[in-house]
Amino acid sequence: MTEYQRDSSILDLLTGDYIVQAVIDNLSGDSLLDVGCGDGILTKKLCGHFLRVVGVDCDAENLRRALVGCAGDAEFIDATADSLETDERFDVITILMVLEHVTDPVRVLERLSGFLNDTGMMFICVPNAEAINRRIGLEMGVIENLHELSEYDFSMGHRRYYDMDTLRHDIDDAGLDVVKTGGIMFKTLSSPQMEWFLTNGKWGSGEFGWGDKDAFIRALYETGKSYPDDCNIIYAIARKG
Repeated sequence: MTEYQRDSSILDLLTGDYIVQAVIDNLSGDSLLDVGCGDGILTKKLCGHFLRVVGVDCDAENLRRALVGCAGDAEFIDATADSLETDERFDVITILMVLEHVTDPVRVLERLSGFLNDTGMMFICVPNAEAINRRIGLEMGVIENLHELSEYDFSMGHRRYYDMDTLRHDIDDAGLDVVKTGGIMFKTLSSPQMEWFLTNGKWGSGEFGWGDKDAFIRALYETGKSYPDDCNIIYAIARKG
């Protein structure tokens, strides 16, 4: 594991793989702007699919780790969505698990849409309030409502959960047109349960019912395509209106 991956859980890394897979399954082009790129783990995975990749983040340590991890394959800009300035216009803009953190997501979408070229597309993904694991948690009494934020959410800087309707609403209010929506990862267990399951399961043991861990994660991704509203993460692809 590289230095810039050291703080990521198994579940985060595997989910990140399929967030990137959803981007490349749906969009292509020469240039990509990855806004809120964090420590560059997903940016690095996107580099092999676009000729030019630019990451944006405002945290110095994140940017240091991104530079180490991407090793010259991407350029990075120290900025927020509000302070970003560039004359460049991009084929694809990715906003991956970012909108749940910002004060004014509509303003962020409005401003970033100005960095799309005339045929450019924006890929936006967010955590899903109506994910099947959250509905199970509601039934268990672990949460009181589907949009409830936990102490963990607050510690991560989360301000909201989305559902497909609220995601569409913010995109519409930003003056963008939704081209497609979908889901990433059909996840029936909470994140701590999944992490334990992935770490301690009898994967590859030959015992009935276990099978291969990578095949299991792939199956969660593929199944989620048919049940997007139930997925852990939802996404929308949008263009300028």
